Amino acid sequence: MRVLGPYFCISYALLLINASSLYGTLEQRDGFTVVFFVAAMAVQTFLFLLPVQLILSLLDWIGKWRAFHFVPGKIRKFFTLGWYGLAVLGFGAIQCLIYIDKTIYRMFSFHLNSFVWNLIITPGGIESMGGDPSSRTSSAMIVGTIFAIQLAVLLLLIFWPGLRRGLTAMAPRSVRIASLIGLAALWLFQAGIYGVCTMRDSLGPLTAAKSVPFYIPVTFTRLADRLGVHVVRDEDEVQLRMRKMGQLRYPLNPIARTADHKDYNFVWLVGESLREDMIDPEIMPATHQFAQQSVWFANNYGGGNGTRMGLFAMFYGLYGNYWFEFLPLQRPPILMDLLRKDRYQFGLYTSARFTYPEFDKTVFAGIPTDELHSYDIGMGWERDRKNVTDMLKWIDQRDPSRPFMTFLFYESAHAQYHFPKETIIRKDYLEDFNYATVDLKKDIGKIWNRYLNSCRHLDTQYDRVLKYLRDKGLMDSTIVLVTGDHGEEFMEKGHWGHNNQFHEEQVRTPLILWVPGKPPQKIERLTSQLDIPATLMTLLGVTNPPRDYSLGYDLFGNETRTYTVFSDWDSIGYMDEQFKGTFPLKGAGFAQKKVTTRNDGPVADMAAFFSSHKAQLLEIMNDMTRFSSNTQSRR
Repeated sequence: MRVLGPYFCISYALLLINASSLYGTLEQRDGFTVVFFVAAMAVQTFLFLLPVQLILSLLDWIGKWRAFHFVPGKIRKFFTLGWYGLAVLGFGAIQCLIYIDKTIYRMFSFHLNSFVWNLIITPGGIESMGGDPSSRTSSAMIVGTIFAIQLAVLLLLIFWPGLRRGLTAMAPRSVRIASLIGLAALWLFQAGIYGVCTMRDSLGPLTAAKSVPFYIPVTFTRLADRLGVHVVRDEDEVQLRMRKMGQLRYPLNPIARTADHKDYNFVWLVGESLREDMIDPEIMPATHQFAQQSVWFANNYGGGNGTRMGLFAMFYGLYGNYWFEFLPLQRPPILMDLLRKDRYQFGLYTSARFTYPEFDKTVFAGIPTDELHSYDIGMGWERDRKNVTDMLKWIDQRDPSRPFMTFLFYESAHAQYHFPKETIIRKDYLEDFNYATVDLKKDIGKIWNRYLNSCRHLDTQYDRVLKYLRDKGLMDSTIVLVTGDHGEEFMEKGHWGHNNQFHEEQVRTPLILWVPGKPPQKIERLTSQLDIPATLMTLLGVTNPPRDYSLGYDLFGNETRTYTVFSDWDSIGYMDEQFKGTFPLKGAGFAQKKVTTRNDGPVADMAAFFSSHKAQLLEIMNDMTRFSSNTQSRR
């Protein structure tokens, strides 16, 4: 321990340096917030290393037992080497964990959380991140360097006694005790600050805590406990309670249909990360032309900021919190039930995998595996081309006496935004998009150009399908839906990618709907992917009101929406023509509610928003358990 004590102190200093770059992610940098961040980071990094040090101390204590005095010297040296090795591995692993976490947070704005764990353990999850060999090589080199530094520090302490004695002299027992007392005081300080700010909704330290890896909040109130209870305080003290989900009741009433309903074919085309503003005559000319010939919903929003919630909304018409209820039951949407009952033929394709997110257990649950075609070899644009070829071949070989549904999930526009040379429309693009070394602030313009080039390729693949349908005379009997699962942000508001904010760029998606007999029209009113099931079900002759099976509206009906709702892994968002609100659904996160303008600008008076939107927010909370037979409030 004469070696491992100083080693712990140096490792602690190195970990603080390692994590210090997270300072750049703070949303507010006033003095009070910075002091909280420094205190929280000092405590948290110490706690990361403490378990390893305690294990080493325990082994050292065991090694001093009298029984070990009789162990031969060579064996004792072997145990000593083992302890040293454990120290390097333990402290090095913590350094790597923090490095990986901060890199993910700086790039995607979320830490290693349950969402990332789901991504890691679910087949196809890691592949969905879009990393390439150069990124993996760079990451491996950085991890190797971290362990090499940890080993070099240990060797210096072992073979340079003067350094060890100097460090020991600088930190005698009294200094070490004072340091521990100081760290305990820092913990009480930052915990107290967080608890008070939770009660008073002072957002500086609350948002700063999001930048601290694996921060453990301490609160002094049950207003925002882990069961989802939240109090919004305004002059009327309105309480919004998230109710406990009970047994799933979906649909609410048996589905009824007209006897003379049409059996349309369905061609459902979804572009990964496709923003609404990509429907442009220069970037996606074929898709833009198709939009002008169809019903184009130009003010449309996805059901979330990620693929999981986006596709869940467009097939179920439900808010994202229902995902966690439908997944274990493997309950498909009513829409798919109807198509299977009508003996539709299914040719379902993805350039990712149906296992991540778990669409084989939700959206397409019960569909035979030989009708689920995934191809994830090569770059996204290469996979898309093969899948389009296979899908068109499948339509050619189908039974023409039965209706069909085909679905294709394209990966061309997914990060890292790959494309062939013939679809380059922006020549000044980032040629090597390496996740481990990219500088988002410096390179974002060239990354944006990569995205534009990839969207141009996506356009060519949409065009292949549309041209085929026209040439085969299928447009008169086929509903064609062109959309995206979510958008993509390029640092317009401080973030890159998706899955981290409900910013306009991340949640606004195109929606183009071709229905035989419907005249071309560009609709500017607010619409949502949540409205797709109600629209298609009505076209299939369903006479139930949409509220029996969804939270959306028939896009061709008389009812229109005044607000929409987004979801992610643990938050829900509200948006109308004027405001946007974000409400975390777990624990003390309720204190971190955020209200902005619709376009993500600042709002001076949040209380005024809550005072004027009581009815809408209460309706959302009720709708989040509408399809549950147990609506008892959690208390």
